Amino acid sequence: MWFYQSIQMKKPKTEMQNEPVEPATGATEGVPEDGIGDRIRSARDARGLSQTALATRTRLVDPQGKGVARTVLVGYESGNFRPGAREIRLICQALSVTPNWLLLGNEVASNQASMEMVRRRDWNSAVRLAMAISILKSHERGAFQSLVLSMAGRQLGDMKLSALLTAGSMIAQASHPQMTQWLGEAADGSLEDLLVRCAEGLSTNAGNKLLLDEEEGDVIGGEWLYQDPGKVAK
Repeated sequence: MWFYQSIQMKKPKTEMQNEPVEPATGATEGVPEDGIGDRIRSARDARGLSQTALATRTRLVDPQGKGVARTVLVGYESGNFRPGAREIRLICQALSVTPNWLLLGNEVASNQASMEMVRRRDWNSAVRLAMAISILKSHERGAFQSLVLSMAGRQLGDMKLSALLTAGSMIAQASHPQMTQWLGEAADGSLEDLLVRCAEGLSTNAGNKLLLDEEEGDVIGGEWLYQDPGKVAK
């Protein structure tokens, strides 16, 4: 069954990356992420740690024992690089600071959207994001989960965070019968197989630059936004 959805395509944002950061041209106002390097240096100095000592600490808190190299920390503090989700998690643990503080400079995230999520567009956005995170490799997914749960816990506290996660489990259980009806036995398979099956059964204009036939879902023009690895669309 083909579904068609017309959505204005927006280019994905890359606020945090491990690539060199080019200074913005014509910008008159900075963003909180610009101060990550300064905050890393400030927290490190406050604890009397050298960059080498901090790198050692990140290896100690890293389950894989890799940590963050001293040369990479130098790049963060100089503003030439920005840390990714994994590096933020390790640095926060090593310095005993929160992701909110490291990213935003305070403990309360700014410009928070409504938490009610009763509007359909908010709910759809949350589910789409959860499915996108779920298809990542296990170590990538773990890094995102650790970062998001840490930030959510700081905002909600343990009791409300626990209630939120319980509500998520209830919603997942309630949606399982519909998934089984739609996908059959595939709904009881692995998460990756399930999501690939979903992708094979749907063709939309959400998330790409392709132009799709409204009735049949066939590609009639446009271009790929991401190169197809060959598992979903051919």
